[in-house]
This record gives sequence, structure tokens and C-alpha cells, in this order.
Amino acid sequence: MKQKGFWFLAAITVITSLIFPNVALSQKSPAGEIRWRMQVSHPATALMFEYFKKFQSEIAKRSGTRLKIDLHPGYGLGYKEADSLLAVKDGLIETSNDYSSHWAGLIPIFGAGNLPFFYKSDEDRVKGLSALAPLYDRELRKFGCKLLMLEGLPMVYLFSRTPVVKFEDFKGKKIRVSAKPVMTALTKMGASPQTIALSEAITAMQTGVIDGQIWSIRAGLTYKIQDVVHYVSAWPFYGVESATIVNEAAFNKLSPDLQKIVENVSKEVERDLIKNVMLGEGRDIEEMKATGKMKFFQPDKDAIEKARNIAKSVWEEWAKSVGPVGRETIQVIEKTLAQ
Repeated sequence: MKQKGFWFLAAITVITSLIFPNVALSQKSPAGEIRWRMQVSHPATALMFEYFKKFQSEIAKRSGTRLKIDLHPGYGLGYKEADSLLAVKDGLIETSNDYSSHWAGLIPIFGAGNLPFFYKSDEDRVKGLSALAPLYDRELRKFGCKLLMLEGLPMVYLFSRTPVVKFEDFKGKKIRVSAKPVMTALTKMGASPQTIALSEAITAMQTGVIDGQIWSIRAGLTYKIQDVVHYVSAWPFYGVESATIVNEAAFNKLSPDLQKIVENVSKEVERDLIKNVMLGEGRDIEEMKATGKMKFFQPDKDAIEKARNIAKSVWEEWAKSVGPVGRETIQVIEKTLAQ
């Protein structure tokens, strides 16, 4: 009977794995090790991925390999955008990192990262994200998830065919951008936002179909935009936010000492990401300047303030659509940055 029972359970396990190949709750090995699967949005070749490798190795080392994390870069498990949140919520995977704006359709507060001129600089953004983290975590708990890390990429710049330094320079300019709130702000500033495909953007700038592109310096270097246009200005439109979350039930199943290890390593990796990625764009700027093909401009403070005052109406529209938590988000930022 025992032998029959064994083969019955084995058959059930095989059938389940065939029907539900993506289901991967935390598993214990014979040695008692706990294994988590972690999907990361960034490809294995990206700078950001190096920090998640550190997250993996430090947790394994400090836990004495009692907790091991299997990394899957570049959406390796197939859960993209909103699905990456739902996969963690439903326990299909234990933890995931993604651009937080991808989850705004389910948790509207994450749309705050795309609000135009919400922050004046990356330094302000670091303070703002720290203040907003408890709100983000509170909203995530409604989905059975817990926030582990919150960071992002440096704020974007405006690459253009002609210098855009004064507020008036936006009038009539056709500028490519992907964030919808920024499109609204650009329209109110007199510009004409464009939504052409990224694959066509470089040619469109080269031929004059569009006048500018809102992008990060790193993206500009990747696509060699300096060979097409030669002006870039530091208008603080927005910065991409990135969040790492964990299934709350999976986290709570850990022993208190393992929970502490996960939280401590998360804080350390988050700090490194902020220091070396969010606040480390100087290396990218120097690399761009070294090409000798790009001229950098710093818009006048009054011009940026004028753009921010117009953008505030976009914040208010967003807050109304989101509800009370939207208003709370704006109040937290205004208080934190005394704006």
C-alpha cells in the first residue's frame, strides 16, 4: 500500500507540473533550504541586474543557504507589466522587480512616478520616494504583497534638433514622449507631443518629423542619438521608478531571523542602487560629453518653475482620478520637499 501511495503522489506531481508549468511556490529541498523565484525586468546585461545578483548572493550567504533565490532576468518567467504584480499576489512567484508605473492600472498610486515636474532633481526624488514608500507598501498590502525596495533610473533629459532652454522654446515643438501625464503637460506648454514607435524615433529626428525626444542619457548613448541631434537640456520631466515586491504570505512563513536578513539586504541593495544608479548619472553625462557631439544646456530656474506651475494642474487631474490616495501622495511630496 505504501508503494502504491508513493506512485500515486508522484503521478499527481508530474501531472500538476505539466498543467501548471509556471506555478512555483516556495519549495524546501531535502536539506531544508527554501527557494524563491525572482523575476527581474532588467536583462542580465544591464547595470541594474548586477544589484539583484548581489541581493541573491548576500541572502544566500547570510542565511547559510537556508534561503536561496533563483533569478530570472528580462521578464524570464513571462510575467510582464501588470502580470508581474499579479504573479506575486497569487503566489505563482515569490518576488519580482518591475517598473512601478506598469502596476498603475491596478494600484493607481504608482502612476505618481510619471507626473511631470513632480521633482526638481534626482536628489529631491530620493527624498520623495523615501516619504512615499509607506504609502506604496500600504497599497501593495491590499494585494497581498510587501514592498522590499524602491528606487529608479535617473531623471530624463530633452534631446532636440535646436536648443530648448527657455519656456517659450517649447511652442510648436513636436516632442516624442511615452508618459501620458507628460503629454498633457507638454500640450499645455504649447508643444505637440508625439507617440511614434521607438524604432522610428531616431530617423524621425534626423528627418525633422519630430523636433525632440524625452529620454535618459543612458538611452541616448545606447541609440547613439549624438549622431543625429546635438543639443540636450535638463528639463526635469520625470524619472522612471522601479520597485521590488515579495508575496506577503511567503515572507511571513520565514523565520524571524530570515525575515530580518531579507529586510537588511533589501535596504543595503536599495541604498546602493540609489547611490550608483539614480544619483550616478554623472558617468553617463561624461560619456556623452566625451563624444564631442552633444552640447548640454541647463534651463533657467524661472523657466522650470513656470513649467512646474502649469504641470500642477496635471497633478490635480491625476489626484482626482486616483481618489483620496492621490491627494495624499501630493500632500506628502509637498510637505517633504516644502514645495
